[in-house]
Parts: sequence; structure tokens; C-alpha cells
Amino acid sequence: MPINELSKRRRLPRLGKIRLGIKEKTTVPCKCKGKSPDKKPMLTCRICEGTGYVFRPKEVDYFVCPPEVQALYGEKPKELPIMFPVEDEEVFFQQWYMRYGYGVLKCIGDGINARTWDEETSGFKSIKCPCEQLENKRCMRQATLQFLLYEVPGAGVWQINTGSKNSIIDINSGIDYIRSLCERVKMIPLVLKREEMTASRTEKGRLKSSTHHTLKLDLVNTSLKQLLEYARVRPSRILMPSPDLEEDDQFYPPGGWPKEEEATAEAEAKPSEKAESPAPADEKKAFEETELKVLQRDLDILKGKFEECGVALSTEEMKKIKSLKTVNDYKLAITDLNNKLEKEMPGDPGGGEGQLFKEK
Repeated sequence: MPINELSKRRRLPRLGKIRLGIKEKTTVPCKCKGKSPDKKPMLTCRICEGTGYVFRPKEVDYFVCPPEVQALYGEKPKELPIMFPVEDEEVFFQQWYMRYGYGVLKCIGDGINARTWDEETSGFKSIKCPCEQLENKRCMRQATLQFLLYEVPGAGVWQINTGSKNSIIDINSGIDYIRSLCERVKMIPLVLKREEMTASRTEKGRLKSSTHHTLKLDLVNTSLKQLLEYARVRPSRILMPSPDLEEDDQFYPPGGWPKEEEATAEAEAKPSEKAESPAPADEKKAFEETELKVLQRDLDILKGKFEECGVALSTEEMKKIKSLKTVNDYKLAITDLNNKLEKEMPGDPGGGEGQLFKEK
């Protein structure tokens, strides 16, 4: 017999993330050098990537896309043709206040109430939202937009994270406008674009302005008549996956970035600078190398969770970690360490809070 409700649920696979910025090395020395015995940069440092200098996110005026998206829309596209596969914007455009620690989601709130991790009780508790962590820039708003790139090979959704207040307002306004014309937004061809705007902010009592590139929905090359025809087409019934809530350090938060010494997020690999699509063999190799880097990053984050929880790894486990080479080796190691961490810090047996401590 099927399980009530659970057996009827379906999900689309997530194909990847599209970013709004890149990582850039600064001239600011990283503090990890002072913590190592030989006073050299730590190779596993998530702030400087072993270079000794802090990496900082930098906003760009285009979408930072994976190779398969660049192959269709160019290396630095400023517009993407998209569709939303479901009607409910609370599913495809979730908006929260979030706070992370060592890559783990520690607090999530809706502006009224929040669930936060209590270090003393090792459990979750409810607090008012927002709290002082927002002013300290340890918490920030994050919106997660999920959509279909219907011209890109693959059946699944893509994800963009943004912390821009103006992007959130513009996307919500665009959704309401399309729905007022078509009575729905599901499976309507739209264009997601970057648009330049000047934003003002208060910094140390002074009014300052800066140029940013926000997200907007548009109907480029689509007439009102065509739009109404699209609205008469019955969309397929499909469900979205839960958004990936792993810490994303490349979207631009309002009010700037926290100080370098407070940064904790790991830099991710920059996309290829080549405009041409690689040959199949080269493409496969590139994907394998990218996957290996991601797994290495995930393993470093997982090791950080052990340190944070006060759980020590054995000498034998450390030797095995140093000997890892292949993608499969890393996957097996992450699975084993995850199981060990779950035994040390079991979550809700129903699959609740404990799920936050699993690798995404």
C-alpha cells in the first residue's frame, strides 16, 4: 500500500545554480597564517583558498552560468528565457532571513518568527525575527528563485540566490503583473534579465549611492496577443524540488559585505573563460574536475562541522582523507563521515532538524 500523501509527491531534479557574482582575490592578508604552526597559509582555509589572501565576492552585470548554459546564450548573458513550472511563488521564489555557521544553516526566519540553533541545549528554539544578528550582518535576507531554462538540454530546474531588496520587489511585481494578464504564471515563456539601477544607502551616517544590476522579469519579443495564447495552453502538473539552502557566498547582500575577518564562506570555482563549447571528451573531463572540486569543498565543510561539534576524527580516518583521489572515493568518505556525525548529533527521527547537518 502507498504511504498517504508521501507516495503521491514528485520532484524535478535540480540541474545547477546560476550566480550573480564571482570570487576575487584581494590584497587583504588572511588570518589563517597566524594560526598555523609554520605561519604559512592553511591549504584548507575557506577564506583564502590556501593563497594567504582573502577572497571576496564581486557583483557582475551578467549571469555567471555553467558551460551548458553558456553554449546557448554566450559566455556572459544578460538575459535568460525561462518558465516557472509551478504556480505557487512560495514554492519557486522562497524568501527568508538566514544565518549560517561553517556552511550549516543555523537560523531561518520570516521577519516575524525564526527557528534558531541553540548551542547550549543542542536543539532548535523559536525567537523573534529579525534579531540583532541582522544588524551585525551575520544574518541576511535571501531569496531563492527556481525556474526552467526550456532551451537548455536536461529536464530539471535551475536556481539563483539573491539578497537584493530591489530584485525581490521587482520579481514579485513581475509575477503579479503576468498573473493579472494571464491568470497564471506557470509555464508562461518569460525573460529573466539583469538591469542596471542606482541604489542609495546610509553608511556611518552618510548617504551613499552605488550601481547594482538587479533581477527583473520581462516579456521581450512577446506580444500581448501571444501572451494570452500561451495562457490558454494547459500546463503540465509538476512539483519543484526543495530549494538548495546551502550557504551561497556569491550573491550580493544589501548594505555590502561583512568585514574580511568575519567571512566564513568558501570560494567556489570560477566558470570557464572560454566562449566556445568544449569538445565532448574535454567537456566530460571538465565536469569531472569540477565535481571533484565540489566534493573536496564539501568534505572540508564537513570537517569543519566536526570541529564545531567537538567531535574528533581518528588518526586512521585522517589518513584515509589524505589518500582520497577519485570522485567515488570522496563520495564514500562524505557518506561515512555523515553517518558518524549523525550518530554523534542525532536529529529529529522524523527527518526534521537533523537534516540540516547532512551534506546537500
